[in-house]
Amino acid sequence: MAVHNYDVVVIGTGPAGESAAINAAKHGKRVAIIEKQVQVGGNCTHWGTIPSKALRHQVKQIMAFNTNRMFRDIGEPRWFSFPKVMERLKGYHR
Repeated sequence: MAVHNYDVVVIGTGPAGESAAINAAKHGKRVAIIEKQVQVGGNCTHWGTIPSKALRHQVKQIMAFNTNRMFRDIGEPRWFSFPKVMERLKGYHR
């Protein structure tokens, strides 16, 4: 059995775990990270609040465009389907 020596073991790579690991490494500690997902970032990054914030941001941009007087004066409001907005978000959370 292999033996590994670490100063810090971080469980999970969500925002707090990632920050803790980086901070420990910057202070010269040997850090191990345990993560059940394939990618770092934790559930918050890939499935939870960050994707929902990206969706909220897209909707706010559409609303800002449609309520801006300058754009209303030159044409009709633009409407986007939910699938189209979700397609645009793919790069934000994967």
